[in-house]
Amino acid sequence: MRATAIAALLLATGLVVAGGLWGIPLGERFWGQPTRPSAPASDQPTPQPPAAVEAQPRPVAPLSVRPPTAEAHNARGIELAQAGDVEGAIAAFRRAASADPRNFKARNNLGVLYKQKGLTAQAIAEYRAASKAEPANPIPYKNMAILYEEQGRLREALPNYVRYLELAPNAWDADVIRSKVSDLRTKTENAPAR
Repeated sequence: MRATAIAALLLATGLVVAGGLWGIPLGERFWGQPTRPSAPASDQPTPQPPAAVEAQPRPVAPLSVRPPTAEAHNARGIELAQAGDVEGAIAAFRRAASADPRNFKARNNLGVLYKQKGLTAQAIAEYRAASKAEPANPIPYKNMAILYEEQGRLREALPNYVRYLELAPNAWDADVIRSKVSDLRTKTENAPAR
């Protein structure tokens, strides 16, 4: 049982090297279990597996502990958000953004959760950071446009919808967004300036 757990850990951490584990060829022995040869092709006697030779304990260098990457934090944030733990997800996305301030996914995800919590200023700030981190990605522009439109800030929504369409002219919702842009242009042209 202990050998199996250690083997699983080593496989997961990448300590298994090509051709063997800790220098023991996999064809001869894997954690004390000799491999079984395939059935002989002729009437020759079945070859016996080589005698198991106990490996001498070798010193093991401690695993270097690397901090989780921005992507790992972002993935954890998604898991937490899907499980309904919004606060935990926000904390994970913040860690991702802290590990890599230009991480588009973490910034956009923070914006989504801030919007969900009604923290519009923070949501917009994160969407802007996401759009700066990955200027060719249309998603934060659409998210900002939706948020501005929901707030009645049509003059701010319009250029974000336009930018979304410039970046994703063939998006699945492009026709709907084009109609929205047309409506917003009419409304903003006829509305008094603030």
